[in-house]
Formats: sequence, C-alpha cells, structure tokens
Amino acid sequence: MASKTNLGGVFLTDLDNQITSDVVASTEAVGGIIFDTALVGGLATALGAGTAATTFANGNIVELNSIDDMKAAGIDETVMLGLPKKHLDDFFTLAGNGHRLFVSFMDSTNDADFTAVEKMQVAAGGIIDHIGVWTSKPISAREDVYTKVANPTGNPSTNGYYKLSGTSYVAASETEVAANTDYYLKSTALAVPDDNVLKKLELQAEVLGGKCGVTNYDGNAPVVIVLNAPIADEVEIDYTELPDLTAYDFPKVAMMIGQSASSATHALQLKLIDQTNATFVQVGNIGAALACLAVATANESIAHVAHFNLANVTTTAELGFGNLVVTGTAGARAWGAAAAYTNINTLSYQKRNQYLHKKGYCFLTTYDGLENAVFFSSDQTLSQGDYCKISRVRVINKSRRVVRRALLPYVHDDWDVNAATGELSQVSLSIIQDIVVRALNANMVEPGTNNAQISGKKVNIPAGQSILTDDALNITYALTPRGETGIFNVTEGFALTNA
Repeated sequence: MASKTNLGGVFLTDLDNQITSDVVASTEAVGGIIFDTALVGGLATALGAGTAATTFANGNIVELNSIDDMKAAGIDETVMLGLPKKHLDDFFTLAGNGHRLFVSFMDSTNDADFTAVEKMQVAAGGIIDHIGVWTSKPISAREDVYTKVANPTGNPSTNGYYKLSGTSYVAASETEVAANTDYYLKSTALAVPDDNVLKKLELQAEVLGGKCGVTNYDGNAPVVIVLNAPIADEVEIDYTELPDLTAYDFPKVAMMIGQSASSATHALQLKLIDQTNATFVQVGNIGAALACLAVATANESIAHVAHFNLANVTTTAELGFGNLVVTGTAGARAWGAAAAYTNINTLSYQKRNQYLHKKGYCFLTTYDGLENAVFFSSDQTLSQGDYCKISRVRVINKSRRVVRRALLPYVHDDWDVNAATGELSQVSLSIIQDIVVRALNANMVEPGTNNAQISGKKVNIPAGQSILTDDALNITYALTPRGETGIFNVTEGFALTNA
C-alpha cells in the first residue's frame, strides 16, 4: 500500500496577478512630537549651540527611530533644559527602537496658531497618525474667569459681568466677581475663544483632516493630537476646581495631565519654572503617551491595563500641580517647604472620577492591588459624540485613508450607465461598492494579522444619482467600532452553591 506522505523537499509556486493588492501600508504607528520653546525664550535659546541647533534649526522636522538617532540629533540635557530628552527617553524605553517618530521644535510666541502641527504632517507626507504637543501655554486663566462684555445672551446684569455656565453666559454677582474662585476656559465670547490652545489644536487637526459633518476637500491627512499643557499659570491649583472640558466639541484633541512622582521629575520641573517669569508648568507625560500610541493598534485604548503599564518610566504618579511654591529669585529658585504635587494615590476613585475623568482629562492613574504599576486613565477626547475616544478617531482616520486610496485609481474612470435614467448601471454600482468593501476587509485589521479592528461595516451607494449631470457619485460607509470593557460591576456574597 502506498505511503500517505510524499518524498521530502522544498517546493515553490509562483503566483501571478499579485501586484495589484487591496492592502495599503499602515501608518497607524507613525507619530510626531512638538516641543513649544516659548517658555525658555524661543528656538535659539532652547536648542543651544550644539548639534541640535543645526538639526532642528528653523523648525526642521526630523525623524528619529532610536535612542542613537536622538543622540545623533544632539538632543541631550542641555536642549530645552532636558525636557525633550526626558520625553524621548520615555518614548524609546516604552516603545523600543524601530518606531517612526517625527520631532520638531516651535515657538508659540511667533507661531501663535500652532501651525507647526500642519507643517509636521505635510513634511511627513501626511502619514502621521498622532501628534503630541508640549507647551507652556495654559488652557485657562483665573484672571479672566469673569470678563466684562456686552450682554451676549439677553441676561440682564447690573454690573455688566457674566460667567460662563456650560455653553451660555449668566449674570455674575459682585461677590462672585470678587471671589473669583473657579477656573473657566478663558473666554470673551459665547464660544471657546480663538486664542485658547485647545481650540487652536482642534483647528489644526481640522485643517489636516476636515471638520466633522463638513465635506472635506483639502484635508486628506487626518491626525489626532494629544496635549500636555498647564491648567493655569498659577502657583496653587485645586484639582477640584479644574475647568470642565466636556462642553466643548474637540473630537481630535485629548488633554493629558500627570507626571512621574520622582525627585528627577521635580528637579526638571523646578528648572522649567525657574525662568524669569516663573511660569508654573508641569513636566507632563507626552513621551509615554506617544509610546503607547506607537505600540497600540488603531482600535486599542492606551489605557488597556494588560498592555500599557508605564512602570518602566514611572512607578508612582502625580498631577504635577497643587502648590508649586518656590523660594528665591530667577536662576536660584528652590522648592518651598509647602510644595505639593497631588500624588494620584491620595485621591480616591470617586475623586478621580468626579474631578478629573468626568471633566474630560486623561491622567496617570493606579489600581488598588497592582503594585509598581501606573496607567493612563482613559483615551477620551474632548467630545461627547461618536469620536469620544482616541481609538475611535484613529480607526475612522485609518478607514478614511484606506477608502480614499482604494477609490483614487478610479477617479475619471468611465462606467456603463442606464440609457434611460443616466444613472450608473447596477453592475457598475456593484463593482464600486465592492472596491470599498474589499479595501475595508483587507485593511481594517491589526497590522500583520487577521484580527479585525471593527465589529462591522456597511457600504451604501444611494440610488437615483445621475452621474451624467456632474460626474459625481455619493458613497456612504459606516463602521461599527469594537466595544471596550472600561468597567466591570461585580456582586459578591455568601450562598449555598450546590443547592
């Protein structure tokens, strides 16, 4: 009887027609980080006279793939007081070498609108998925809590002062004006003011990727932005009085707060504060956030406990503000005896939830029972809509790139139409619909795997479109995102289990 197996050897098969593929190169791991040098006096002061001064001159965008690349670019403890080195060290420590990270320096004194974001994406050919921004520009200010303005909402006020309540102004009493106890986004109009850093970054993201609900003609390089910025330029900031960011629809921006609670972090923070004007900034966590985004697939939250323990760069975490009292004069300041940075372990779950998470912040957090473990609290963006998570923004951005790449070869193609109606024939519609479906099937998976990044999809070409009129065809597609187990509610007790 013949053997069931064949004689051993190595045999090859050539496959034809493989050049045309539905798979496009994934860019979901490509990131960028921008350091605002205004705090230290601008680019020249920040970069010094070493190699970095040449490498990053005039806002040059440089791609770094390893610690060695960082050193070769001249980034060391002398560049911007060591802040960029700290964050890039964190990035490569957590993500490892080999990841694509574009780096640049800007000065918000001259680039007030943060156009450095657009410049970075354009220089990278539109492939960047996420950009981190570190700036000393605060997102709010105590002195502008109440602004004397003309009555914008019809609410009478005898003193002409109004306070922002949600998205409307209401009259403010003299007592409230004098007390000036709460933090609000700096505002002189009903909407978030144009000079607010959160709004400026959202506008930059919209330039690159379009605005939700508006047809996008120019921005075909979508990006999500994560921000490290002070809450306010104040010595004392009470975490219970942080501005509520949830009323503002900035789906492409995430506000990150927190830093490592270490002596090295406090020494660096003191150097940053020890400038002529003593701006009260935090060191932040932007390097760690970018590292998590570099490793996470588009559909994965950077708060995933199993995958994103930050212990290699921080074993304990704090908000980095509370009472940043310093003594001495510029160039010789020291922390005061009452200095406090609000360690996260001093805040209960309810306080973290009420005063930080519910107000729209992503922060460094811990979980009882997990020692030497620090995580991001969530990946929420400043939106209450469908794009309320960084992961959802990344998934939709990836799908946009995929669908656009799939359809571009068919621009100005000719198709069979129904001679009676001028509409595309059913066969033509089916072909086009299949192009989009195949592109989503092939690409909306974790790179190098078949693991789906979405739960479902629907592609539709509405009927009744006469393509002979304007050569235009409207296509809609919808994705069902994957679910996230953010909370487990467990009930326990004693019972007879064999009854």
